[in-house]
Amino acid sequence: MRRARFLLLLLWLLALGLTGWTLSRLPLAELGQSLQQLTLPRALQWFALNAAMLVASSLRWSLLCRGVGCERSWFQLLPLRQAGATVSFLTPGPNFGGEPLQLYWLCSRLGLRLPDALLALGLDRLLEVGTNLGVVLLAVLWLLAGDSAAGGVDWRRVALLLALAALALGGVLWLLLQRPQWLAARLAQLPARWRGHPRLQNLGANWQGSEQRLRGLLTEQRQLLWQCLLLSLAGWGLLLLELQLLLHWLQASLDLQSFVLLVVSLRLAMLLPTPGGLGSVEAAVAAVFQWLALPAAAALGLLALMRLRDALLLLLGSGCFTALQWAGRPPPPPR
Repeated sequence: MRRARFLLLLLWLLALGLTGWTLSRLPLAELGQSLQQLTLPRALQWFALNAAMLVASSLRWSLLCRGVGCERSWFQLLPLRQAGATVSFLTPGPNFGGEPLQLYWLCSRLGLRLPDALLALGLDRLLEVGTNLGVVLLAVLWLLAGDSAAGGVDWRRVALLLALAALALGGVLWLLLQRPQWLAARLAQLPARWRGHPRLQNLGANWQGSEQRLRGLLTEQRQLLWQCLLLSLAGWGLLLLELQLLLHWLQASLDLQSFVLLVVSLRLAMLLPTPGGLGSVEAAVAAVFQWLALPAAAALGLLALMRLRDALLLLLGSGCFTALQWAGRPPPPPR
């Protein structure tokens, strides 16, 4: 535990150091002028876009819960998702980290059985990671078709690594579709040594029927999975629209090739093991804007607006986390 804390502290220090070094190369005196572009109508439009992204992700999770036989609305799941996202953001690698707490809240707050919660959350994360990987891979292939060294990066190597990751994820999907009973059996064995623990018993850690639920979701409810995939793609569309709007407000017009380069650089920066992409995102934006010969003030404005959004989402997630921690545990629903 002490070593993990030391590593986390070291990563935070490195991230803050990289952030400070990047910002020192940008015209901080022009930050106020850049932020003046965020007028009240634009702020409301920006808020609506981010709210739509949150609803889409929670709705996808709600559909997956329904697929395993647990009706839960997106409104019930939104606080859990945001609280978990806050934990993920503050830990190394901003894509994962809050899932154990989300599992606990699904069981303790919403009354889901542990196997059902694990299936719903696992499939949600699998869809999200798969969609992100697929979109980024297509974007890298687009860059390769135009310029294999765009941004000073050999995208062939990046495409190869992404393709290998896609193949690995495809193998997992094939296993889910073709051998759901094998996966369910493996999952059922995981908690075998802890089945007598009273906390797991209170969470409904009964794995009977998990195989049937998984098989039914993957074979008989594929339309629901397609709906979840469409929601993931819709979230990506909203994310791209938000980035385009921010660039438009900052008067940093990009052609399609340059826009794709910026998107790929941002997503790859978020994969680095720094909390919230701190430092890596700043370095990626500064490097892309320098490569494209765009004003450094626009890069600073984009970073400021992105981090302002992150701060507001962190405040929302922290509020959800506090509410979930302090709220009394509701009685389990009738079975």
